[in-house]
Amino acid sequence: MADTIVPYGVPTLTRKNTFTRPGYTFEGWNVYNSSNNTWRYYNPKNGTDTGWYTVGKQPIGWVKMVYPNGVDVAQTGQPGEIVIFYAVWNRTYK
Repeated sequence: MADTIVPYGVPTLTRKNTFTRPGYTFEGWNVYNSSNNTWRYYNPKNGTDTGWYTVGKQPIGWVKMVYPNGVDVAQTGQPGEIVIFYAVWNRTYK
């Protein structure tokens, strides 16, 4: 399944996952800003604080944001930047 690539200022829906992966559950989409090598993070303690950080440079306790299927992304990054949505899969343990 192709990644969703979103240019700045173009409202876009994240793709609906149409694939399965044996032994895994699809969780949603992480978003990566290829222009400055950052990922979208959020603070799970309040759920409202967000920011773009290089892996390992995010505030303590913050985690990568996971967007659900079909969510409307109205604005991404800054003018001229491109963000890419990557599928997030979690291993299912039996």
